Amino acid sequence: MIGSKKQVIAVILCMLLAAGTFACGRGGGWIFSLNGEKIYETDVTAFGLIYIREHNLSDKEQMKKSYDNSKTYGDYYKEELENVIISTALLYNEANEAQFEISDEIKQEAQKNAEEIAAFCGEKWMSNLDISVSDVERVFRMKLLGDAYVDSLSQEDIKAERYIKVYQVTFSTAALDKEGMVQSDEEGKIVRLSDELIAQRKADALDLVDKVHEGGDLGILSKSYGNSVTGMEKYLKYDDLEKEYKRAVDSVSEGEVSGLIEGDYGFYVIELIEPDAKEHAGSVALYEEETEIQEKKEEILEKLYEVHVRDDKDYKNDKRWKHVSMLSFLQ
Repeated sequence: MIGSKKQVIAVILCMLLAAGTFACGRGGGWIFSLNGEKIYETDVTAFGLIYIREHNLSDKEQMKKSYDNSKTYGDYYKEELENVIISTALLYNEANEAQFEISDEIKQEAQKNAEEIAAFCGEKWMSNLDISVSDVERVFRMKLLGDAYVDSLSQEDIKAERYIKVYQVTFSTAALDKEGMVQSDEEGKIVRLSDELIAQRKADALDLVDKVHEGGDLGILSKSYGNSVTGMEKYLKYDDLEKEYKRAVDSVSEGEVSGLIEGDYGFYVIELIEPDAKEHAGSVALYEEETEIQEKKEEILEKLYEVHVRDDKDYKNDKRWKHVSMLSFLQ
């Protein structure tokens, strides 16, 4: 009988040991299980270290202070960290299901980023948290793969359109408020100046053109026509310009001053600084592309959240997550 009991106990211990080993997975028990992708304690620690580094968090006392009447800064950042973890896991799994492969470039970037985090934390702190560089690198791979997958779903690269850079002097033909904004009536129509004032503005603009073409400085001379006349540098999209403005741009070379340009809201005189502002155009195209990618990412995540992170989904191991503290990621 005693031998039989020992055998039963041994079997139970083996089963518990096996269960514990399985639960540990890659660094402790799972905390999130999202769309087939499990996030373990070590993963959460890696996410936490990356988060505090990217958001430049270092003040433990700040974490304890009240963020609002219901939570501390630590609570707030923990909620933000949870969103980052969930979004990353969902996108990563979606990329895998689509058989989107990780590139050598992503691998290299993940390794570099992980090494920077390790250098930031220091060997002692990494050891105290029982986390390795490879653990952090794995999380970076998840993040980068998910982002690359979203990039691949966005539309074709946005081509840089032509922008010009000018110094523009404006003789407004519309009424302006104290802040210099164009006034509108109750029906939303632009309030225009009287015909007499408009005629005077045109005469002043022509006078400025004559003086500049005689060798005067556009910016300096424009200041002599009163506060209603403005002068400033501007980047303008060529395709959005009015026809007369385009003709004026095309008629001058870099550094030259145009004749009078008549527009819907005033008379303009411009100096063409850059006929093709490629650097600015590239920045605009990059911003538009990044905006499009972000919108696509939010669209995908909204659908994934609806399916996998609703209140009735058992995606989170609350007991383990409740013990996670932002303070533990700070030295």
